Amino acid sequence: MMSQKIRAMLVAISVGLLLPISQAHADETPAGELAFSIDVPQSQSQLTIQEIHNVVVMASMGRTWTVKEDRADRVVVYLNHRGSEATVTYLISDKSIQAYCEGYRTYSTMAGGVKTESRVSVQPKGWLSNLQKDITAGLQRAAYLAKK
Repeated sequence: MMSQKIRAMLVAISVGLLLPISQAHADETPAGELAFSIDVPQSQSQLTIQEIHNVVVMASMGRTWTVKEDRADRVVVYLNHRGSEATVTYLISDKSIQAYCEGYRTYSTMAGGVKTESRVSVQPKGWLSNLQKDITAGLQRAAYLAKK
C-alpha cells in the first residue's frame, strides 16, 4: 500500500519534471540546416497564417512531397526519389517562411560480390530551389487575390 503511494508520487514528480523538457523541444530549431527563407509580401490586406500555410502545403504537394506534420505554424514534408531523400520543416509566421532541410543520398557499391550502401548527408539544391520558387509564386498570387 505504501509502495503504491510512493510510486504514484514518483510518477507525478517525473511527469512534472518532463513537461518543461518536452515544451523546450517543441520550441527548438528543426533538424537540418536553413535552406531558404521567404518574406511574406506585405499588401493592403495582410495574408493570414492559414493562407500562408495553404500556399506552403499546396506548393509542396504539387512537387509530390508527402506531408508528415501539419500545424498552422509548422509543416513537415518528406520526399524519397531515386536514392535521395529529404525532410523539410517549414516554420510559418505572418512575416516569413523559413525552410530547414535534412537531406541524404544513398550510394550502393559492389565489392567482392558484396553490396554495401552508404548514406551521405547532402542538400537537394534543385528540389529546394523548386519549392522556394513555387512558394514565392503562390504567395504573390495569394497577396494579389487578397487585394481584390
